Amino acid sequence: MGFWIYLHRGEGVWQRIPWARFDRFTDGKDRIKDPPAGAAKFAEAWVDTEERIPVELLRLVFFKMPMRPDGSLDPEREKERTRARFDAQEDLFLRAEPGSREYADAISRARFARRRAAYLAGWHPSPADRQALQVELARRGLAWDGYSSGRFGPPG
Repeated sequence: MGFWIYLHRGEGVWQRIPWARFDRFTDGKDRIKDPPAGAAKFAEAWVDTEERIPVELLRLVFFKMPMRPDGSLDPEREKERTRARFDAQEDLFLRAEPGSREYADAISRARFARRRAAYLAGWHPSPADRQALQVELARRGLAWDGYSSGRFGPPG
């Protein structure tokens, strides 16, 4: 399995970022040249490979990350985004009895946290962006219909 990271550079323009470089960026050790204002938008493709040949798109996630004007990750805003995503999962770690007031309160807090996480990290690409990413994935040997994920690679 492999992870392909793409940086959205503008309407219909994607730039592939090597995983090691993206990892350095998230650790604060690397910067993005000509950074977008406010937040960088990414697409993360989880790709199943057989003998280094892509055969299946397992998952495709679109997200944004807060940026400083110098192209580095903004750690304070990233902590806020990470905290909101963690709080959104609170209902998975409940100790309260289902049907109790504590249970209902935790579910409500998690619902609002999911909305906040979607606001801070969510991003939905335009149809032109989806089409451009579809072309980029096809160029690398992986077919994608632009919306779903599943087995779209060579028959086998």
